[in-house]
Parts: sequence; structure tokens; C-alpha cells
Amino acid sequence: MTNVERDLSLADKFIVSVIGSSHFNMEFDGAEADICWESFLDSSIQHGVAPLLYFTIKSNPQFNVPEWVVEQLKDSFFASFVRQAAYHAELEQLITYLRGKGIEIIVMKGPVLSRLFYPDPALRYFVDIDLLFKEKDWGEIRSFLLKAGYIATKDCEVLPPKLIAGEVHEHILAFYNEDGLKVELKLDPFDLGVGSRMIDEIWERSTSCDFGSFTCRSLAPEHQLLHLLVHLNQHGFGKVKWFVDIAFILMNERALDWELVIHDAKREGILAPIYFSLVHVCKLFNIKMNEEILDQLRPGYIKRTMWRSIWPEKDITNFSGIQYAALLFPKKVFSKWFIPN
Repeated sequence: MTNVERDLSLADKFIVSVIGSSHFNMEFDGAEADICWESFLDSSIQHGVAPLLYFTIKSNPQFNVPEWVVEQLKDSFFASFVRQAAYHAELEQLITYLRGKGIEIIVMKGPVLSRLFYPDPALRYFVDIDLLFKEKDWGEIRSFLLKAGYIATKDCEVLPPKLIAGEVHEHILAFYNEDGLKVELKLDPFDLGVGSRMIDEIWERSTSCDFGSFTCRSLAPEHQLLHLLVHLNQHGFGKVKWFVDIAFILMNERALDWELVIHDAKREGILAPIYFSLVHVCKLFNIKMNEEILDQLRPGYIKRTMWRSIWPEKDITNFSGIQYAALLFPKKVFSKWFIPN
């Protein structure tokens, strides 16, 4: 594959170099770059990494970032801190209430990633909370959110009938409150339009995440990794923060069970997004990946060819791949997912 750096804008290259050199053993190579700092700030917000950049840059003179830029990054850091505190309070109320009813949920992405893998929880910016739940608990969860002042994007007291066996609903299960907080309810961590073949194992292997004043359930690290790799591909490789999430898991001291990752990726039929997402995360941050593991994750020739035709290298390396492509991620539009599934 070609060199990723050739297709990055100057601002994006600087962002990747700062994060990579500080957290993923890359060499910093942006000291002489003629950066447009307004573009840098815009990109840091667009990519969801402004708080992480503030933490990384504020005490490191080698990056040579102007003080006024650091101050704006600082504003983003504290805004992230305040928003996380609001979500923390909402999540605690929801989990406490549901546990009182004997109901468990699994918290995905931002809130748990920030605590399990980031140097400080405020460094992982997120705009919503994704919760994995069981279909039988829909009524109780919906009732609590409505009483707590949330408004459903498309309210339904009973989930609508399924068009095909195994269909899972997710695009209608979002709630907002007057403060702009958003909760998305998921029945499948991979959002493929049909239920996961291993949903029972996902629940059984889920672990506990400590939020200080309460605990919640989170995906096992191996399932967290699979979820994030698929999510990165689904969203067209569009934000640096999604690459960073995966890189932090790969670089974490806790060893991953790669046999489980490989087995479950094959079982779920998601080898193509898993393999290619993993390859590009490692390329972006110069992470050394075990070649034997990659060989076992590599999909067949037809799937590789199809994947590359939809997501050419140049689109991934400048963060502009398409989202929810037909056949590979057929979930949003009926005509895209009905026949493949």
C-alpha cells in the first residue's frame, strides 16, 4: 500500500504526528511545518481530538504551537469535561433505576473508552451515549427516558414488526433532552441490520467499568475492538478520534485474546471491515501488527476486491471514505440490506 502521509492535509498530518509521537511511539516530524492554525483548530474539532491535543501539547514545547491556539484547545477540553459530567449524572440515574428493575445495559464507545483506555477521561470527546439493551427491556427503558425529560426521535411504545427474521431496529431508537444530550439504544453492536450471531456471548463476556460513583457493564475488550473496527469502516474512516480509540486498545498493556477476535470476526462475517480497518489504523500511527494475526483475518479475494473498489486507499488516507455502503453495510435503506441479508 502507498504511504498514508502523502494524502493527508498539512493540518491533519500535524494532528496525527502530535498524537502519534506522544502516545503511539511515532517520531514527531511536524516541527518545521508551516501550519495554518485556524485550519488546525477546525480539523481538531472536526476530528473530535481537540481535548486530547490540548492535553498533549500544553506542556510540550517541541510542538511549537502558539499560545492562543493552546488556549482555544483548552476551551474544548473544559467543554468536554462539562459535557462528560452531564452524561455521567444521566447515566448514573438510568443505570441505578434499571438495576432496581433487574435490567442490565452495556455502555459502548465514548464513556467507557475514556475511562478504560485514555490517559484521562476528559480527553475522549463524545456527543452521545450508545447503550446496548435487550429487546424485552425496551418498554422499561423508554418509559424511564421519557419521564426523565427525553424526547424520542420517533416514539413507539412497542417496537414495530420486523420485515425479515432477525432484523434489529436501531435508527428509530434515539432520545434527546433539552440540554442537547443524546442517548442511542442498540440491539446489535455491529449495526448490520440483522442481529449478531453471537449476541448471547457478547452479553456473557461483558465486563464491569468503574465510573467512581457507580459501575456499568462494558463490552469485553475483544468485542470492543471488533465493534470499533466495524464502526470506523461504517463511517467512512472520517474522524481521527475513531483511529485513536482503536490505537489505544492495541497499545494497552492488557493483552487481547486474538484467537477470540479472529474466531468472532469470522463467525460474524465481518472479516473485510476488521482486516482493512486494522491495517489502516496501524499504518496511520505506525503500530506494528503481528503478521500471523493479519493473515488469519485477511478476507478472500472477492471480498478484498469489493472492499477496495468501495473504499480506495486515497479516500481512507484523507478521511473521506463513503458511509454505509451497499452490500457490506446494508442497514439504513431497505433496498440495500434486504437482499444481502
